[in-house]
Amino acid sequence: MQEENLEIERKFLVENVTEELLRNSFATSLIYQTYLYSDDNREERIRKATKSGFKKLDSSGTLVYMTDKEYDENSEIGSLVEETTYTFTEKIGHGKKRIENEKEISINEYLELLKKKDSNTLYKTRYSFMVENTEEVSEVIIDTYTITDFIVAEIEYKSDKTDHIPQFLQDIIVKEVTGKKEYSNKKLAYQKD
Repeated sequence: MQEENLEIERKFLVENVTEELLRNSFATSLIYQTYLYSDDNREERIRKATKSGFKKLDSSGTLVYMTDKEYDENSEIGSLVEETTYTFTEKIGHGKKRIENEKEISINEYLELLKKKDSNTLYKTRYSFMVENTEEVSEVIIDTYTITDFIVAEIEYKSDKTDHIPQFLQDIIVKEVTGKKEYSNKKLAYQKD
């Protein structure tokens, strides 16, 4: 597989996640995630994600997300944007380092694939945060779920150097759960109602 398809991430169980912290996210996504196939080493899933957040033009003329806090302070320069995307994802491997192949699909493809579902649909809210160390970290998110009371933070890394944890997460981490099946999206989706 190609190197750009490599996903390197760590997951953490977190607590004491405050409204103030969530307001510092730059976007919120409502995610519907359904598995089509799964075994110990491979999974296929589809996802509908509706992402909302405030965007502004940066110095190069590109629309970029801004935090709620930034918007509150500069409401005249931003506007609320809501985007819905549909994706098909295949992941191979388990643990901190996996191969991930993801492609955007149409709503019609999504609805056709949904008929082949092999799991319940997992509903979660994702909060995306600005990255403070862009040399090592590419993404920081916090997920909350409708079917469980635990909250998971994920850090996606650009390389095998995975020791950096943003300061705001250090204060709320309970324990690392990377590779622990009981905290995986797949496990939650396959739970009986």
